[in-house]
Amino acid sequence: MDIGTGKDGLLRTMAVLLQLDHLSCRLGEQTVVDHLSLQVKEGELVSLLGPSGCGKTTLLRAIAGFVPASNGSIILDKQIISRPGFVLPPERRQIGLVFQDYALFPHLTVSDNIGFGLRHLSRTERKQRVNDMLELVGLQDLPLRHPHQLSGGQQQRVALARALAPQPRLLLLDEPFSNLDVDLRERLRRDVRDILIRQNMTGILVTHDQHEAFSWGNRAGVLHQGVLQQWGDVFDLYHQPANRFVADFIGEGVLLAGQMVTPAIVQTGFCTLDGNVAYPYAQGTRVDVLLRPDDVIPDPSSPLVGEVLLKEFRGSEILYHLGLPDGTRLPALFPARIDLAPGNRVHFCIQPEHLVLFPHT
Repeated sequence: MDIGTGKDGLLRTMAVLLQLDHLSCRLGEQTVVDHLSLQVKEGELVSLLGPSGCGKTTLLRAIAGFVPASNGSIILDKQIISRPGFVLPPERRQIGLVFQDYALFPHLTVSDNIGFGLRHLSRTERKQRVNDMLELVGLQDLPLRHPHQLSGGQQQRVALARALAPQPRLLLLDEPFSNLDVDLRERLRRDVRDILIRQNMTGILVTHDQHEAFSWGNRAGVLHQGVLQQWGDVFDLYHQPANRFVADFIGEGVLLAGQMVTPAIVQTGFCTLDGNVAYPYAQGTRVDVLLRPDDVIPDPSSPLVGEVLLKEFRGSEILYHLGLPDGTRLPALFPARIDLAPGNRVHFCIQPEHLVLFPHT
């Protein structure tokens, strides 16, 4: 149990709400989720990301109760809700779902869509809850409209309100912003995140977009072929990837061949890097060094020189692809005020915040 700070500034215990214990799920003869274990704390927003077909949507459906467990268990609020031979029905799990395609009822109004899962409440209670949800998502002026009369962002807000209306213990979001244009999806993601934080809601976002995953919460997991490759702080996923797949999938960068000079120093083809800590590699061991674009710093006094091969303007920053004399191609992220053209030469130094090494292949 962790300790966190509540909205009133007081310390609060953060109990584990969801626990997956060596969970495996099969679809036919194929194992789609393979012995996966993780914990999500109450009030936490986390994300699961990975390439298409990695098992992230199947995992979400298993948590929701639509896919059975072939091994292991799913525990929600200290109660086993899935294990081999037992699946607690989805309607008894108190889990909300927000889908990619919104899944709204076209013949129902906004209010009726939101109130669809509230039939257990009295008419007065249901009306009050619907009104509360309309205000929460900023649609209080559109209760009588139908889905076809709403924009994509408004439809997604209705879907969110409908999922939150029954007051679930956990909210699952399956790539809910992918059908929206870039500006709208970023704005709506921030709005939804703020809403869930105000509601102290626990939420799991499934996405293939790492920017979306990183901006959603403090922790994330990377899946590949049904296996959880790494689970932890988003900072660690970027700066301390657990393996080559995570290093390649998260962010941009390049793996350079090198050789250990000392347990802390690596010699690459064009420079010597000091990791400032001892690594578990003996002198002379061949390794691959991960360099991120933000590890490359413009430095007029440095003897290292690269030729600009390509530039990608990114607003306040420009991503350059530098060609080095030894044939290395190095990505470098410079402030936009450093405006270079292809063919220009630039002096730079390497200042990695965290030196990441892998055995050479």
